[in-house]
Order: sequence, then structure tokens, then C-alpha cells
Amino acid sequence: MMWIGIVLLPLRLILATLFTALLVGLASPLNLLPRNKALFWRLIVLKFWAYGNRLIFGFWVSVHNQPTASQLKGGVLIIGNHVSYWDAFTVASVILKTFVAKAEVRDIPLIGFGAKLTGLLFVERGHMGSRVAMLQTVTDALLRREKVMIFPEGTTESEPVLLPFNVGGFKAAIDAAAESEMIHVLPVAISYRNFKGHAWGNEDGLKHFLRSASMLFHRSAVVFGDPVTVHGIDARSLCDQTRAHCEKLFAEACRITGP
Repeated sequence: MMWIGIVLLPLRLILATLFTALLVGLASPLNLLPRNKALFWRLIVLKFWAYGNRLIFGFWVSVHNQPTASQLKGGVLIIGNHVSYWDAFTVASVILKTFVAKAEVRDIPLIGFGAKLTGLLFVERGHMGSRVAMLQTVTDALLRREKVMIFPEGTTESEPVLLPFNVGGFKAAIDAAAESEMIHVLPVAISYRNFKGHAWGNEDGLKHFLRSASMLFHRSAVVFGDPVTVHGIDARSLCDQTRAHCEKLFAEACRITGP
């Protein structure tokens, strides 16, 4: 069935590029406005882009326990496991939220313009103070009542297991909660049928993308949990509690997608 991938891959890449360019062009007037003034519409564009690419790359996404409007009130730190390139785009297609991205993304032709257009939060990395700057960026976004997703594992694993969570993002939630009662953490888990085929692991990034983009169909599951309280707890305990929730949700997501 290799011929299917040989035909599908270039067709999908062409369609995705044309769709992205068209959407960026139509939505470009949003960049004339301050980010916070048009954030809702920026996130709508991001969700529409992610959903369109779901169709182009043949993803069927099963969503379970979709959060209600009341669960998304205030600042929400969305915490999920990390499997592959497709994670961010899969979750972005089902919920309005933003991500933290490396500042270098802004310099990538078309992608950088689109990332800025859709309201991503940019942080400088690789220098002293970058970690503090990242935490402050997330804290400020939560205090503006934004929904921000991070992947606290910090890397991916080729086997269907959760890696240890980094505590950094949880410190941002605790800092925001010190100034606002409208802050909470929302756990989510992502899994895929043919998990090893989608998982990034130690594979070269480009090779992983091209291989997985060549698959005929993709089945994934996104399982949301209930909000985790942030107040009256320290960052390490919040991290551990959230990881325990994510582990249960991940087991459920794996049951839904199968091996």
C-alpha cells in the first residue's frame, strides 16, 4: 500500500499549503488589531484551520467529556500528554485555546504570520531568564482569562505511557491563582489508533511527519477530565494531581482507539 502514501502525501501537502495561505490571507486584517482586542476571532481562525487540516490529512477525532462553558470560565491551563506533531492540531480543532510557541516560529514564512495571526503566545528560549519569561507569559495569559495549552512532558515517547511532568507550567497557574479566583487546570489525554505509527519518539522530526502524513486514515481520541482546583495547593502537588488525572484519561483514550 506504499503507492497510496506516494500519491496522498504530495496532494495533502499541496492542499494544506493552499488552505493555509487562503485562510491567512482572508484573516490577515486581524493583525491590524491588538492581539487581545480580537483574540476570540483569532482562535476561531485557529480552530477552523485545525479542523480543515483534519479533513485534508484524514483524521477522524472522537471527543469525550467535552468541557462545558462553565468549566471554561476564567483562565484555564489545559494540560495534555504529548504523542506527536498532530497533538496540538487535534485538540485545537475541538476547543478554543492558544499555545506557547518558540519566538523563532515568527520567522518561518507563512507559518510565522499565521501563528501570530491566530494568537499564539511567543517566548524567547535558550538564554538565561527564558524560563522565567515563559512562566510570566503563561501567568499573564491566565490572568487575562485565556485558555492556554501546554504539554508538561516536554518531549514524546514511542510507547503508550506518560512521562514525568515538568512543574513549570503549574507554577504559572499557582501564580495566577494568587491574584484571581477564576483560575483552574483542565486535564486532557490524546491517543491514536496505531499508536507507534503516530508517536514521534526519537525519530527525525521531518521523517516522522512525512511518514505519519502518508497514512490513509487516522483515528484519534481526545478525552477531557474535570477541572482541577488550583487554590490552596502548591505547584508540585498540583502537578502530581493533574498527572494522575491525565494518566486515567490516557488509559481511557487508549481503550477507545485501540492499539
